Amino acid sequence: MQKEIFKHKLLVFNYVLTALLLTLTYSCKKEYPDFPYNEIEKFSIKDVSGTELNAAIQATNIIVYWPPFQDQPDSIQPQIAVSDRAVITPRSGLKIPFKEGFSYEVKAQDGSIKTYTLKIANNQPLPYFSLNQLEVNLNGSLNLVGDYFIPEVSKTSVFLVDKNKKETQLTINSISNVGIVADIPLVLSQDTSHYHVKVITGKRTLINGPYYIDRPVLALGTIALPADALTVKRGQTLVFTHTATPGVLKYYAQTGISASVSITNRISRSVPMQITDTEMTITIPQDFPLGRTYGIVAFMVEGVQKGIWRRTGSPFTVTE
Repeated sequence: MQKEIFKHKLLVFNYVLTALLLTLTYSCKKEYPDFPYNEIEKFSIKDVSGTELNAAIQATNIIVYWPPFQDQPDSIQPQIAVSDRAVITPRSGLKIPFKEGFSYEVKAQDGSIKTYTLKIANNQPLPYFSLNQLEVNLNGSLNLVGDYFIPEVSKTSVFLVDKNKKETQLTINSISNVGIVADIPLVLSQDTSHYHVKVITGKRTLINGPYYIDRPVLALGTIALPADALTVKRGQTLVFTHTATPGVLKYYAQTGISASVSITNRISRSVPMQITDTEMTITIPQDFPLGRTYGIVAFMVEGVQKGIWRRTGSPFTVTE
């Protein structure tokens, strides 16, 4: 009988114990729900020198401030810390492309997901420039002064922009942090006209102007006459060669051009002249003084001397 009572009590005890354990288990589940946290708490990378850069986490943006004047890599390997019991994809330490718009997903323990987007802040100082010359000419140079240019032609470009927004890229022949000298071609879309100057350096773009670009400077360069032209008759033509840049002459009037032939140090005679891209031709007038030796001829275009020929060792003499 006592044995039966003991078995009954043991059965009741086991039942109560099981019920208690089930109640405790249920209570634990109610007290400790799955974590709902899906935040990025830290996002860091290293720059070119190995210095740690911590991104700023703003809402769902991961903002990286890359150091100015450092080459920006194509990829990075971020070290990322997230909320307790959350999982991030791609995971921390994996190489990712370093570009705007790349995204991460952080999944909380309760299954909720938050998406973060990578943004690269432009930490490059804002450059500035002005024109450092009174006159700008076709076939000349554009001289810009300023600061914070990236002194590499692969990262800095200069353009002229016409009134129709057409851009012409210029060749840079010298560049520093504070100045750029670029070549202007002989022919532009609008030729002599007003143009804006556009400079792209790194991630920065600046536009100034407009500036007037005038016609090219005409300089006849080296002028030569055949060495055997020592005796010249009245009415005879003399052909001088010159080395002016081909194509420049078309910007200058062809009326009123002349050659000034020196008779003495104080007296000269103006004679008609024809000029091409490579030659100048003058004709000795029929009434030109005879027996004189002439070793200096000045060539005038639009009333301005553009070149001079000198040959004092073997001048020419005018004869009948």
